[in-house]
Amino acid sequence: KNLDDLPMLKTEAMVLERYFQFSPLPYSMPAARSKKRMSFSWAREDRDGEKRTVRTCSTERAVAAIHDMRFFQGIDFASLVDKELMTNLPWFIDFIDKYENDRLHEVVNWGCIGNLSALADASLVRMMKDAACRYVILNFEEVDTVKWQKALDSVKKHSLPYFIEMTVGYPSDTLTSFAERAFFLFKNGANAHVSPLLPYPDTSYFEANKEKILACYDGDLKAFYVDQEPLKRVNVSRFDMAELCGLGILTTARDYKAILKIVPA
Repeated sequence: KNLDDLPMLKTEAMVLERYFQFSPLPYSMPAARSKKRMSFSWAREDRDGEKRTVRTCSTERAVAAIHDMRFFQGIDFASLVDKELMTNLPWFIDFIDKYENDRLHEVVNWGCIGNLSALADASLVRMMKDAACRYVILNFEEVDTVKWQKALDSVKKHSLPYFIEMTVGYPSDTLTSFAERAFFLFKNGANAHVSPLLPYPDTSYFEANKEKILACYDGDLKAFYVDQEPLKRVNVSRFDMAELCGLGILTTARDYKAILKIVPA
């Protein structure tokens, strides 16, 4: 019931070569040059039927976890992997205050997943950078260019490294909607790590498409679990996996002409 009562929240030292094989991490030079990096996850999801509630531990517990890992493990970089942290802005600001009061910002840099609305506030971005934040990850799933532009302008103003994760392959995605997002990134000179939507087990997306997914594995659920990383074989949207990978390559290469050839007028 109380996350602070757990003996140890989910913290795990990441083996860079394995974890970052299919990812744009380590996101910034301070992260890349860190001698010992650790990821921290403090959010917990509670489900009651269709109702979903996300809770986090206290800010005191969060700061203490990083403090302890610095003391016992000698970490010098912390990756905060929960997207809910910045969504809960009072929690996030209190975390930064306590992080600085503990003087952790002098010895442990960190990075996190951003929230567009919060990052539009340039003063918050400055606060993050002063507290040793060295990258922020932005998830490009909603096409709200006004909100996106404000967030990008804010992080650029304070030279905070930012990296964009763009997932494609939702049932509502089309080549036109993909092109709109890609051209917005081109206009802003922003690079994105484009990845296909993958139906991870125990998600609603997996359950809704379970029959189609298992057909790729001759009905063998165990084989599907074994193939989860990086789940290259499975995609259940209107695009197949090769098409999604191709779209990702075109975006990374900023190939305007190739995209225009395949996007309907």
